[in-house]
Amino acid sequence: MSPTVRPNGSRYRLGRGIALALAALLVVSSCGGGSDSRSSRGSPYNAAALRGGQCFGMLEQRQIDYTRLADFGGGGGCGIAQALELNASTAQLSRPATLGCPLALALNDFERRVLQPAAQVHFGQHVRRIHHYGAYACRARSGNAGRLSEHAQGRAIDISAFELADGTVIKVKSDWRNAGTRSRFLWDVTRGACDVFHVVLGPNHDAAHQDHLHFDIGAWRLCKA
Repeated sequence: MSPTVRPNGSRYRLGRGIALALAALLVVSSCGGGSDSRSSRGSPYNAAALRGGQCFGMLEQRQIDYTRLADFGGGGGCGIAQALELNASTAQLSRPATLGCPLALALNDFERRVLQPAAQVHFGQHVRRIHHYGAYACRARSGNAGRLSEHAQGRAIDISAFELADGTVIKVKSDWRNAGTRSRFLWDVTRGACDVFHVVLGPNHDAAHQDHLHFDIGAWRLCKA
């Protein structure tokens, strides 16, 4: 493991010991195949719950690989507080993602509690890389030009595929409905994500999500797994 360097703008390296103490049981959400407002659930990943340096301190404790960025804002409400560029958590990202620290923390929780245990259950190996379409993007919500997307504040990420340790790539677009082990893995991972993220959208939601899974930690509650 590379030594941790503290100055602002430095990178916190993920140890390569991906063989974490993975739980034998897969975390499966109670959201089933329908929608769920989850209005009664708390919000552990919002700015109020992670004030000051608390969030970044938690990332350091978990040895997550990231580069801290200066917070920024743009026109129309776009921008990120507690901004960073995420490189890897328990799995490498296919490319660095710009997002807020609370989302990076949620993604790490998802990987540890849901993704890696599911990969062990279905394939007997870990996920080494997460392929994604991006996180931060200053744009309106899909299908609703009057409301900003959670992407516009670094609170959402779109995941297209999971790459296993042996190089197998499980794609949302081609494997969601193949009725095999890959499909069952994707369904279990998506359902489990509903217990971590506030909104989870996949191919069962609408035509716009046929090739990726949308995870966000915004104020709304919706599970379409």
